Amino acid sequence: MLKQRDAFEFQLKNIANTDPLTGVSNRLALSEYLKIVESYPQKFSQTCLMIIDIDHFKSFNDSYGHAAGDEALSQVAALFQRHSRNYDFFARYGGEEFVLILPGTDTASANKTLEKLRLVVANHEWLLRQLTVSIGLASADLFDDKKQLLEVADQMLYKAKTQGRNQTSVFATL
Repeated sequence: MLKQRDAFEFQLKNIANTDPLTGVSNRLALSEYLKIVESYPQKFSQTCLMIIDIDHFKSFNDSYGHAAGDEALSQVAALFQRHSRNYDFFARYGGEEFVLILPGTDTASANKTLEKLRLVVANHEWLLRQLTVSIGLASADLFDDKKQLLEVADQMLYKAKTQGRNQTSVFATL
């Protein structure tokens, strides 16, 4: 009986922490992950965080419908998972935004990774219309807490979008 209860609790926690559409971690799991990292003495040392947004996603949904948009979200998530390391943390942040955390990664390496990921999406053969992503990156070594880290990565994402989309923007000293 106890084993069944434990298994059921594990399933519930997994359901609560997984985005049902893409199968990746969700915002709740991201929040829990960041709390755990913040509790370690070294906190975010040698960690980079990027926020990824699918460019012009609303017009994609409007043109092709929500089912096609859902499929595009799932495919983008799968591409990022396939091209990330198994110990990186990847989550759907909301809507068409995702977060990728690269632990043990300096800014120069993270910059190479985010450009590689941007190109993976841009060069993928999409069925309906070409999709691209904009990515903002912040190095955790420069910030005291997770809130600042997320805010700065979001500001960098906004900068990438205002520079014309299908861009990356990094807040760090390379």
